[in-house]
Amino acid sequence: QVYDPAKNVWIRKRDMPAAAAGAGSASGLTGVIDGKLYVLTGCTDGPCFFYRYDPATDQWTNLPIPTEPHVFGVGGVIQNKLYVAGSSSWGDGTKLEVYDPVPNQWTTLGHMPGNRDGGASVVMGGRLHVIGGMIEGSETRTHIVYDPATNSWITKAPLPGSAHAHAVAAK
Repeated sequence: QVYDPAKNVWIRKRDMPAAAAGAGSASGLTGVIDGKLYVLTGCTDGPCFFYRYDPATDQWTNLPIPTEPHVFGVGGVIQNKLYVAGSSSWGDGTKLEVYDPVPNQWTTLGHMPGNRDGGASVVMGGRLHVIGGMIEGSETRTHIVYDPATNSWITKAPLPGSAHAHAVAAK
């Protein structure tokens, strides 16, 4: 479904190629690159999928999945690449991977501090901010930032209180 704010209506578009758990929710990740929607689905109730949707043609394309499922992971688009990290007990919850649509491939960049899931993420200033979540089964107040220019994580001021399965937005 696509929402048209000018007409205040929802318009049905082509369905994803397969039913999937968690697309666009805490267990799945989405991002827009060059006007196309990228959807990495959750894998809690079945297989993982990674798709690209082109609104100009109303077509979905199957893409290669990352090496980790990133269930309840975090991510965002930086310089036309989709960065994803984190997971729950379905894999290495510290692995940071980036998808580059030009060669259509994933690259493992390193590891995020802490096996985190259910955190919130937002891209600001060309960096991926990861805020809160669960680390080793406990809610956390941590705020870490990934800088792709240095391929490193930086610790920032923590949240006033712990948070899990929450949302953040950039101004």
